[in-house]
Amino acid sequence: MTDLDAVRADALAPLREALLDAARADAARALEEAERDADRTVAEARERASATLEDARRRGRADGASRLATARAAARRDARAVVLRAQRAAYEGLRAAAVDAVSQDLSGDEGRNRVRSLVEGTLGPDAELVDGPDGELHGRAPDGRVVDVSAARLVDLALARLDVEGLWSP
Repeated sequence: MTDLDAVRADALAPLREALLDAARADAARALEEAERDADRTVAEARERASATLEDARRRGRADGASRLATARAAARRDARAVVLRAQRAAYEGLRAAAVDAVSQDLSGDEGRNRVRSLVEGTLGPDAELVDGPDGELHGRAPDGRVVDVSAARLVDLALARLDVEGLWSP
C-alpha cells in the first residue's frame, strides 16, 4: 500500500465504517424480510405441492412424482426470486441512502476539505475541486487530468470494496 493509498484509506475510513454499519443494518432488515417472504412462499408452495401429490396419487405414482418434482422446483425458484428481489432492493436502498449521506457530508466545509485532500493527493497540489452542473464534484489538474469525486462515485468505490454477498449471510 502506497502512502497515497493509506491517505485515501484513512480519509475514507469514517465513510467506510458508516457504510458498513448502514449496510449491515439494511442487510439484516432485508434478510429478515426476505426470510419471511421466502417462508410464506415456501409454505404456499408446500400447500400447492401437497395438493398436487394427492391428485398425482389418483392418477398414478409416476405421474405424481413428476408433478411434485416440478412443483418443488418452481417453489424453490419462486422463493429464490423473492430473496433476490429483497436483496437487490436492500442494496439499492443502501446505495441511495449512502449517496444522500455522502452528498450531505460533501456539502459541508469539512467534507469538501477531505475530498480536496483526496484530489490533491491523486492529481497533485495544484489540482482544484470543481463543482459540476448537477452538483457533482470533480478534481481537475492543470494538465487536464480529471477525477470524479462525486458522492455517487465515492459510494460506488466504497461499495465495490465491500463483501456485499457477506451482507446476506447470518
